[in-house]
Amino acid sequence: MSFRSFLLQIQIVFHMLALRSSCLHTKPSLSARSPFAQNRVGETLRLRGGASLDEAAFEGYDALNSFARFSADGHLFQVEYALEAVKKGRTVIAVKGEHCLCVATERRAFAKLQIPSTVRKTYQVDAHILGTIAGMSADARSVIDKARMEALTYRMEYEDCPTVEVAKKPFPAFMTDRACMQYIARFVGDLMLSNTVSDSVRPYGASIIFTGFDKLQYSEYLPNRNPPPYPFPRIFLCEPSGAVQECSAISIGRNSNIVMEFLEKHYASHAELIKDKDLQTEERILCEFALAAITEVRRVHQRMIAG
Repeated sequence: MSFRSFLLQIQIVFHMLALRSSCLHTKPSLSARSPFAQNRVGETLRLRGGASLDEAAFEGYDALNSFARFSADGHLFQVEYALEAVKKGRTVIAVKGEHCLCVATERRAFAKLQIPSTVRKTYQVDAHILGTIAGMSADARSVIDKARMEALTYRMEYEDCPTVEVAKKPFPAFMTDRACMQYIARFVGDLMLSNTVSDSVRPYGASIIFTGFDKLQYSEYLPNRNPPPYPFPRIFLCEPSGAVQECSAISIGRNSNIVMEFLEKHYASHAELIKDKDLQTEERILCEFALAAITEVRRVHQRMIAG
């Protein structure tokens, strides 16, 4: 091999190294990175806030791939999209009285060859806790399984049933009457919150209503009475954002805004009806109230069509 050919080979190797280095440090154009962008040649794609797709994905706020970052106007878009998934689910209503609870769900039309018992909206978490879901059933089933495991672990560790809201364990002696149904609701809220602060996971696309009974002092809710503690009905809502709230009546799923307007308008009158009634009468009144709330959706739609 001559000295001239040897120098030529060295020069070719240096050129290849320089080309590879330039490829690593130079940001390629959007058209070279995305097949979607190749079909939009000559167009400038804009996202919320006026940023282009190039600027949002590679220079500033990653509006496409980031789950845990706030936008410029203070929104977490993935959490909002999860709430939209909940609104597409079937309607769920939960109403509580003095001694009992009523949970109603919208019945869907099944395929002819589908077995209806395989499609579930309600799950028993513990002996005294029921979970009702709206949204993506696969996501909710995963949350329910973890809540069941937590309830079982609590029973094995403390030889007592888990509570529905408070997340502190074990409970002090002065809190044993207050902290019954709160533990599971807070646990699920923390679980859903953990999926909103990391880029490696997405928020759960489901909301869960936990209904059950806590051993509380009756005087905390009705000051005029002071019997000993006994199972008191409670309702908690856990949302994809991790928010947990206690309600006297709640509705989630599609058309929930119509149902909530009906509940807010008529709940006080029905609470007066069930006052000092026996258990069977209270159950009947609550069931009729929940059924009337669901049928209100059909009435509103008929009025909109007629108008």
